[in-house]
Amino acid sequence: VKFEEVISENSKAVVLRPPKFIPSSRRGAPQSASEKRGELQLLRPDGTVERIPFEVTDDYKPLVEGDEVSCTVIMYKPTQSLMATRVVLVKPFPEGREQGIVVFEKERRYGFIQSVNRVDRLYFHLSNFLDTTDGDVSGREVEFNVSKEKQGDSHTATRITFLPAGTVSFDTRDNTRYIGTVQLTPSSGWSNSRSFQNRDPDFKESAIAYVTQILESTDDETAKAAKPLPVKRSEFVDRGTVLRPGDEIEYSIATLIATGESRAVDIVRIRSAAERSRVSGRILENRELGFITTVSEFSGYILPVDDEKPLFFDTSELFNLTWKQIQAGSEVEFNVLEQPNGNKSAVTIKAVPSGTIVLYTPVCNCFCVVNKPCGATTSGTLQFQAVVSEEEPSGTGEAEEQEEELDIPVGDDPVAPPQPTPTPNELGSEQEITFESAALGNKFPFALLRAGDVAKCQVQKHRQTKALVATQVDVVALSEEGRQVGEVVSTKENRYGFIRTAAKPSGIFFRLNSVVLNTRDIQPGDEVSFVLDDGAEDRATRVVILPRGSSVVVGEQQFVGKVTRVPATQRASKFASTAFGGSKRKDTVGVIELTDTTDLAKTFPEVKELPFVLRDLLDPKVVPQVGDVVQFRVATIRTRGKPKCVQVEVVQRAETIERTRKVVTVARPEPRQPRGPDGTKGFTWVRTCIAVV
Repeated sequence: VKFEEVISENSKAVVLRPPKFIPSSRRGAPQSASEKRGELQLLRPDGTVERIPFEVTDDYKPLVEGDEVSCTVIMYKPTQSLMATRVVLVKPFPEGREQGIVVFEKERRYGFIQSVNRVDRLYFHLSNFLDTTDGDVSGREVEFNVSKEKQGDSHTATRITFLPAGTVSFDTRDNTRYIGTVQLTPSSGWSNSRSFQNRDPDFKESAIAYVTQILESTDDETAKAAKPLPVKRSEFVDRGTVLRPGDEIEYSIATLIATGESRAVDIVRIRSAAERSRVSGRILENRELGFITTVSEFSGYILPVDDEKPLFFDTSELFNLTWKQIQAGSEVEFNVLEQPNGNKSAVTIKAVPSGTIVLYTPVCNCFCVVNKPCGATTSGTLQFQAVVSEEEPSGTGEAEEQEEELDIPVGDDPVAPPQPTPTPNELGSEQEITFESAALGNKFPFALLRAGDVAKCQVQKHRQTKALVATQVDVVALSEEGRQVGEVVSTKENRYGFIRTAAKPSGIFFRLNSVVLNTRDIQPGDEVSFVLDDGAEDRATRVVILPRGSSVVVGEQQFVGKVTRVPATQRASKFASTAFGGSKRKDTVGVIELTDTTDLAKTFPEVKELPFVLRDLLDPKVVPQVGDVVQFRVATIRTRGKPKCVQVEVVQRAETIERTRKVVTVARPEPRQPRGPDGTKGFTWVRTCIAVV
């Protein structure tokens, strides 16, 4: 017994009222049978329309009003009523449908779709597909509806169906052909554009440059259309083409549907930048030399030897070279291409051996004063002072012999700057000369250099900038500002030592690596000049060894006095120091009593007697005796702050006195040796000498 009769199969209908039924996999509670029923508008073969109900099962796909479906029509015999069964979606209702590409799918049965009409991606679940899927839908073109529900921050794509490959297009294309020139972005040339990256599945294989349209008209509306357009390498007609800045290309314009942005497509290169510049410009015949300053895959810059302005070049102009075989600083020769508008570029570029180009030409050897000391990475400046004479003093002469003989300084201070000579025409007295720390010679540390120091250097002129640069900088004299004089009292472990001064007899600390301009190792007893280290009163730096007697300052005024004690000879001093137990220094120093102490008291109060030694005599052959009247000058020992007599000359002899020679025997009260093995008390030392009574 059958209560139902099949009226027709595969009948066409349109959904008038979709059921409210939610599939069991997504509903939260049981639903009534009425919620499974909807209504269709049946299209009969004769053209009539009839409304019939239909009922869905648990596995049905969601339908919306306006969907075209196919169904089987049956009649219920007891009531003679019609009903649709086996409802299958044929064509979704087109209103509200969007197209896109599946750009991401996870193994957890969900993913994202990039819509043609939206910037943001849409979430989907595999259960949202109306078509059957094999589980791998990545990269497929689809059509879908957008639900108001959100999954996180993304809207949800529903009722997804597959489309044939090539159906989805993210842009609209203009078939008009344009001509333009390629220009790279200001940062690094080929760059990424996120607006294209979000909508282009194969964006990873492309890159972005920019093209400017070549226009004959200059009106405002046309100028707006000439804004730079992005160019993707994947849009080249010939995929092997590599664009360079300045290349002339032919292209069409594609506009993105989602944002309205435009880009260049169907690109064909007409002429390269090098070909365009050669056609419009003129190549100069003379070959020039220069240095590579920057170079990239497509272009670079060359700094000519005789010009300060860099020249642009295209890497296609490299002769038997690739852009990877050269780097910044490489020396090259080239021709100059001059354009009608005055712009210049380098062409036919060829590498030359390193050292071919000479940038500096020597000017002269001169003395300069340091204006600004250099640092480890910063340059310093010098001020021209005097040209070095071709005939330099030999360093030995009458003045030095007199200094050695009298033990007093003669002439200029040893650390004083040399006297300047007239400024030459090629160097201005106000022109600064730069130098680097690497140019310092004679092992002078750049950290000890100060403003005011004098250096001997070789000055050279840069061929491009015309700037003066100093090389072979040898410091010959130090600044006198804040300098003090002292005497080295000790050195320890070849690392440090102490300097005694009149103001600080206890000594000032210094390190041996702070000794500069030294021709020998420093030793105790050396006279030195130094300055106190910055912020330290007990640490010396910039120590210079002075010649013997340099710490003695001789006054100009002459004084008169009477000799009260005569300095002994070298032989007598040894005898006196051993036989009489006296001090060697006291017995070898003579004493002069001042006749008038008025002028000397201004500088040294309470000084009535001054010492002198034999080498302080103006004439060593005329030795003064006790009572002789002498004329002398007063010298101050700066290391100790004490005065002494120098340049002593006898002006009047004393009266002759009777001298008697007597033999004196001197016996030491104590034995000089310990007891002997035989119990004796040792020996008694007896000396016989001739004394003047």
